[in-house]
Amino acid sequence: MKFYSETLNKLFDSSEECAKAEADYKKKLEEKKAAEQKKAETRKARAQEVEDAMKAAAEARANYEKLLAAFCKDYGTFHYSFSNDDSKDLKSLFDIFF
Repeated sequence: MKFYSETLNKLFDSSEECAKAEADYKKKLEEKKAAEQKKAETRKARAQEVEDAMKAAAEARANYEKLLAAFCKDYGTFHYSFSNDDSKDLKSLFDIFF
């Protein structure tokens, strides 16, 4: 006699084999679902970190612009010399234009 599993759409030689295969399948599905849920939670947490960093950068940028405007109002111009080590700063200054 053969035993058919509707869950797996397979035939088995004994009811024990069928029950074990279905239990293994359900366990794998639960593990996969837990892994996907953990991945989604991790993604959400990291996305929140990125958003927080973006907000902090915007606040720092606004503070910089406020201080620069106040300085220029008081003293006319602001001079800053760049060196090769400041290339990362140049990149952020050009973000204004793009």
